[in-house]
Amino acid sequence: MEKTKLQWHPAFGAALRITLQDEMRYLEMQEEIYYLKGDPIPMQILIAPKLSDKENYWLQSMRTNLRAGAEIRKLMSEYEKHRKSKDYAAVMDLITRANWEQMEVEKKMCDALKELFAEELKEADSRGRSEGMRQGLTQGIQLTKRVLQLSAQGDSPEMIADKCNVSLEQVKKILE
Repeated sequence: MEKTKLQWHPAFGAALRITLQDEMRYLEMQEEIYYLKGDPIPMQILIAPKLSDKENYWLQSMRTNLRAGAEIRKLMSEYEKHRKSKDYAAVMDLITRANWEQMEVEKKMCDALKELFAEELKEADSRGRSEGMRQGLTQGIQLTKRVLQLSAQGDSPEMIADKCNVSLEQVKKILE
């Protein structure tokens, strides 16, 4: 009989790496890990529902019955902390595919919330832009006053640019 190597889904390996890397307590969980010995293939079986949620969050989330709402939002929040990691991306991809309908429901809820708050977001954006323009205008007036004051005192445009921390072109434009 030819020996063949078992092939795991990359996300499962990634979830195990995350769990073992973040929580080096796997030796204490002997009651949650079952060892099957004998022919032809020795293996370990993890019973996900028996694993603690906190210590094995990502393994615990690798299932097909996530609930739309708080559970998926928590998953997204946890993923956001690690979004640049290939391991977390692989696990998240598998979880998303396994819970496609629930993810769609959550996405529709998020889209509905965006629509609900769209007007408020527009108003906040408009206020922010107006305030930015007001501050820019105030700073521009202050700079102009300072440039004209230094020029009246006999400073050269180069000296004024240096004192005001602006370019020579800006000083010349104000003096024109």
